[in-house]
Amino acid sequence: MGRNSLLLLQSRYWKCTLVEIAPSSAGALAALKRAREEKVKEFNAFISIAEKLLRAIEDVGRNLDGTLEKKVGKPIIARLHSFLIQSTMA
Repeated sequence: MGRNSLLLLQSRYWKCTLVEIAPSSAGALAALKRAREEKVKEFNAFISIAEKLLRAIEDVGRNLDGTLEKKVGKPIIARLHSFLIQSTMA
């Protein structure tokens, strides 16, 4: 992955507003906030957050625009998804 590809992804990410956040991503952020505020037991918080992160990763994969985003984004998303699945199975 080249530097220009990373810069493109970073610039697109930082231009997002709260309105543009996918519902699953907003759910992951809300779950993290709730877990911190309520001091939920670690295991339940982890499961809830892992489920929401999986949905967020899948949403991003479905919503990639353009050839460059797909070429750069798909491998990253696949690795994140695989890592998250492996960590929840451990």
